[in-house]
Amino acid sequence: MVKTIFGLLLILLGIVLGLWLGVWVCFIGGIVQILEAFKHSPIIALDVAISMAKILVASSVGRLSAMFPIAFGLAILDGK
Repeated sequence: MVKTIFGLLLILLGIVLGLWLGVWVCFIGGIVQILEAFKHSPIIALDVAISMAKILVASSVGRLSAMFPIAFGLAILDGK
């Protein structure tokens, strides 16, 4: 019973963590960072480049950060 609940909580944690890091931190954060970089009169190219890199790797970051807790949760559920 406890293993089942812990496994399900790990799976839920993986989903939430993947969405938060992939969508909110990398994708939306990258877009906001690009908009902030263009507000300043001398545009800093490094800020724009880092923001674009965050946007490009957002799906990979979300997928990788979700994969490990979900895999551990599934392993716990499978090993009942």
